[in-house]
Amino acid sequence: YCPLSVVVMLLAVVAWLVLKMPKECEVIIPGKVPVEEKTAASNKTASFFALWRLPMVMELAVAMLCNKVVRYFIYLWFPVYVMQELNQSAANTGLLVSLFDVGGIVGSVLLGMAADRYNSLVLTLFATIVGAAAFLLFKLTATWGIIYNSVILSVGGACVCGLDALLGGSVAVK
Repeated sequence: YCPLSVVVMLLAVVAWLVLKMPKECEVIIPGKVPVEEKTAASNKTASFFALWRLPMVMELAVAMLCNKVVRYFIYLWFPVYVMQELNQSAANTGLLVSLFDVGGIVGSVLLGMAADRYNSLVLTLFATIVGAAAFLLFKLTATWGIIYNSVILSVGGACVCGLDALLGGSVAVK
């Protein structure tokens, strides 16, 4: 892979050296109005603390942090738990974690569609409660077998990953 990587890097350097913006080559594109460049004085950026003080930014950041912690737990520590405590094979463990992801894909779509029709703040609360209930139910029914585990983890994935889409999208807009 090393020779191919070198070729790709060389092509990137050549493209960077050769390619220029139309304005740099004094080319005028018909139908496009030239935009004046912004000066450093007009390009003001807000500080981190100024953004942190905006309404709902801290709450959204904490919610996203908690959601990410749950997702990374499922991806990193959950397979160890399933293999050691539930004595599942590596194949079944991979299947369960994959079904969590599949549930997340379906949940992102379904919660996104529901957010278009209903109040996304209420959906966020609903997804949090159902996701927490799914993981508690998993703890209670973990020894029942792979079918129950698959369904419960798919529902949990739909709520956790769908919640990620809501928090990063429609809830943040409101």
